[in-house]
Amino acid sequence: MLADPAILIPMLKVIALAWRQQEVARSAAEVAALGRDLHDRLATLSGHLDRLGRSLTGAVRSYNSAVGSLETRVLVSARRFEEMAVTTSDLPSPSPVEEATRPLTAVELTSSESAESEDAEVSGAQSPETRAREVEQEQEHQQQAS
Repeated sequence: MLADPAILIPMLKVIALAWRQQEVARSAAEVAALGRDLHDRLATLSGHLDRLGRSLTGAVRSYNSAVGSLETRVLVSARRFEEMAVTTSDLPSPSPVEEATRPLTAVELTSSESAESEDAEVSGAQSPETRAREVEQEQEHQQQAS
């Protein structure tokens, strides 16, 4: 006989424990790899959202410029046509933008933004939230005026 049962059973228990520990270590390494991958993907998504937010800000500025031009330049000339009785039809008015972006509320997303907004306040630039409130106030004023 190679090994006595009194020695063989504890040795098998040690081997089984080593296999379990090896499986746990392998699972922990897999979880760590998945965590790194998820973190990288979240960073990529955050970058996409940042670019999208800047694009939306640019689109809102362009929209506001176009509406300002329509109200202050184009409609003035159109009213003159109506006054001269050149046309009797009314111009269709564009629908106001009623949707606003969802504000960031998660601490992970607002912590770096708060530093940026402080920098913007120092430099005199407006935060997107401040600009959005101003746009809403302008739209309310325009609706009350018409």
